[in-house]
Amino acid sequence: MIAKVLPIAEPLALTMQPDIFYGYMAGFRQPVALLNMRVHDLSSKQLHTLEKALHYYFSDYHIASSLQSLRDVIESFSKVICNLQQAGGLPIFEKPVIEKSSSKKNEFSLWIPFLFPICFHPVAIFIMKFFNYYLLQPSFMISQSIVEELNSLLNTLKMHAPRGSNSLRFLKAAFETKIPWRHIANNTFQYGYGKFSRWLDSSFTDKTPHISATLIENKKNIAYVLSQAGFPVAENYIANSEIDALRIAQKLNYPVVVKPIDGRAGKGVYTYLNSEDHVKKAFYATKKHTSNVMVEKHIVGRDYRLLVFNGEMIWAIERLPASVTGDGISDIQTLIAKHNQDHQSHYPLRHIQINEDILDYLSEQHLSLQTVISAGKFIALTRIANISMGGTPVKVEKIHPDNQHLVESAAKLLRLDLVGIDFISPDIQQSYRENGGKIIEVNVQPQLGSTTAPHIYQQILSSLIPDQGRIPIIIIFGNKNNHLHYVEHIQNYLKMSASKIGLAISNSVIMNNVEMDMPSLFTAGQHLLMMDDMDMIIYWVNDDKDIEKQGLPFDCYDDLILLEDMNIDLVDSMHKNMMLNTLIKACSGEIIIANNTSHHMRDLLCKKYQISAITKSFIDYFCFENTKVGQQTLS
Repeated sequence: MIAKVLPIAEPLALTMQPDIFYGYMAGFRQPVALLNMRVHDLSSKQLHTLEKALHYYFSDYHIASSLQSLRDVIESFSKVICNLQQAGGLPIFEKPVIEKSSSKKNEFSLWIPFLFPICFHPVAIFIMKFFNYYLLQPSFMISQSIVEELNSLLNTLKMHAPRGSNSLRFLKAAFETKIPWRHIANNTFQYGYGKFSRWLDSSFTDKTPHISATLIENKKNIAYVLSQAGFPVAENYIANSEIDALRIAQKLNYPVVVKPIDGRAGKGVYTYLNSEDHVKKAFYATKKHTSNVMVEKHIVGRDYRLLVFNGEMIWAIERLPASVTGDGISDIQTLIAKHNQDHQSHYPLRHIQINEDILDYLSEQHLSLQTVISAGKFIALTRIANISMGGTPVKVEKIHPDNQHLVESAAKLLRLDLVGIDFISPDIQQSYRENGGKIIEVNVQPQLGSTTAPHIYQQILSSLIPDQGRIPIIIIFGNKNNHLHYVEHIQNYLKMSASKIGLAISNSVIMNNVEMDMPSLFTAGQHLLMMDDMDMIIYWVNDDKDIEKQGLPFDCYDDLILLEDMNIDLVDSMHKNMMLNTLIKACSGEIIIANNTSHHMRDLLCKKYQISAITKSFIDYFCFENTKVGQQTLS
């Protein structure tokens, strides 16, 4: 039973400054912050008030349904911090971990994942203020200032979040498949380590040619390149004025398409224009999005997006325009509202936004928002079948081999490793040779099949990054001054299987006998992980301060070698325990202790960290395969 107490100044308080680890700690696979907190005894009334506040402000963030104990408060506190970061579009995939102090009443250690400190700090401060505010209120009352501050905070988080939906989905796919990832800069992330690492910016890869990407930004240029090579494309011309647009439309024979040569997401695109009035209106509407307007022959058919990766078509969808189906009772405006409600949880499908284009297109069909549609009747709301405009993607089950070969050849011609090609055809199961199907656009940074094919992200990553992107990593823990000859021994032995071995040690890296100064051991490790020709890494930890400042630069490594003069004792210190806990949890292979280490030290390590066995000698380990007998196991 929670004690009934009088309100106090700060029911939740930090007992020390938060620790921010840019590397990996305590078995987490992304950066974490450590908050040490004290929670005063709380009354049932205080818990009830906070519970109502959480439900009101954070109902979308899946907070615990009830607060019954101090631990419930701490769990909700840490969950809200994580979920707010997620709501802002940040890649937070780990769950927070809470450790109750064994010696101090009502004190907890909270491990909370983050991506950027500039995002984590304001979220943690806001939530701390929020919890304390409502725990001290006599009853729940809505605060408009809290609503405004929360909205402002979410907007700030979104500014720092990865851009484009592809980035977040690639990061999630990497986390789920245990491929390590880290932020590089801007919207670029590294997946994997060393020679298996790749850099991605959304669906741009580090192998996407800049020349091709720049060329494709101009729709006129790319159509010209494809037509030069004999690919079927729609005839088009640049219109510098309304008169030009009308002249071109007359030359092409109606219907035509008016669109910007450099636009994205269907903005400023107007299709199936059948009259001078339509062309005039479309021309001026498109000019709002670009100074370069293109008029193109409209190709009658269905709209397809075909995804090509490394020369092979891996996915195909048909894009249906925004539409509603009548029920015999509701008018079109009600049907649109119902459609948007039904798609509320199906991100990234976009809501249908009622705008002038929709109103005009309905008018052409002699309809309005107040028109009641008979049951089962399909009504298209836009001319363009674009997902960003409220359209719906549908998986294509079969495609004619000629059409597949066509888009694969186009991707190869353009020297693109990952590309989305828009193809219009009356029927994609028929050859373009027979029905006049044509390539309409090429997208160098395409949105992938997140709705119809969420597996596509893992499929692409597994193809780009072999062996989960991991290279062998060994940690040596001990005094570097006395044991550099051990590293030479290890390097010489391992050269049989690794041509480039990097050594991170104190404030430098050593590669192929060439030394380079570094600000810290952590930075030295990051340097080696980012080198795309690195086969193996030896990471030499001299003392526990090398880890407790920033953590490890990698989430997982192979073997841990503990030297006999390692600078550590097993006193019950938080930082000592944290450091050893991190080393052992991140070790996926064997723990090896040098021969001269005392039996007492061995026994302490085995008992304290529940290691079932430890290999007796790291020198023998590297010389004789049959001495690999000590596997570490964790509870």
